[in-house]
Parts: sequence; structure tokens; C-alpha cells
Amino acid sequence: MVFRPHYLVAVSHPCGTPPRIRSRWVFGKLHAWVNLRFRYLIIEGAAKLVFSAQRGVQVEEVLPELPGRRVNNHLTAAFSLHVSHSPKRAETFVAYLRGKNALFDDFFRGSGHVIQQQVTGTKRNPVARMWESVFGVIGKVFGI
Repeated sequence: MVFRPHYLVAVSHPCGTPPRIRSRWVFGKLHAWVNLRFRYLIIEGAAKLVFSAQRGVQVEEVLPELPGRRVNNHLTAAFSLHVSHSPKRAETFVAYLRGKNALFDDFFRGSGHVIQQQVTGTKRNPVARMWESVFGVIGKVFGI
């Protein structure tokens, strides 16, 4: 699984067989520059991942016979290593400027799974939203 460290709380594995955890920096891909997400952590091997999200997470299956799966890039927690990952234009620029929607979605194709945070319906204070955006950009760049 390739995951965003922001959502990961714990990794559990069988005794004596720890999974391989590695970091991958991606600077040559379009989706890294669009999302300002340059670092991904990858877990290979048998493990249970514990994620934390505001309203929980849901697992979506990506099948090769389907056209693909779109997920809001702010809600993507993890995805299978073997799925193709790219950005897709999501909304108009005006909705993006107003803070209603993200400008790009994550688009997955192939065979695997996507784990995403469930959508929250809460409205936030504009000042809190600004600070969350500032710290969110810093966190995305460094993979925190």
C-alpha cells in the first residue's frame, strides 16, 4: 500500500515478519506537482494498517474493466501500489477559489484498492481553514 502518513496511526504485523516500509520521493510526476505531494510511504508485506479520519474511512475497489475511480485528493488516505495514479480536473476555478471543492481529484485505474476518508459535512471558520491550508501544504510537501 502507498499511503499518506497523515492518516496512518499504527501498523500491526505478525511476530518475526515485519513489513518493509520505505519512502519514495516523486518529483518527476505531474500529479506530485499538482497536489504538492512529493513524498509517499510504501508498506510491502503482511500488515494491518490503522487509519484515523474525522468520520472514518472506506475502502473502494478499482477494477480494470471499469473506467477508473475518482477520489477527492484531500480524502485519499492510501492506495494499492499497482494501480495507476494521476490527477484529473474536478471543478471550476471559481468553486476552487471559494474553498468549496478541490481543483483536482486523484484518479485511479487498474486493479487494486483505494482507501479514502469519508466526506465530512462540517463548515469551518475561515481563519481556521486558512491555517489548516498553510500547515496542510507544508505537511504534503514533506509527507507528514
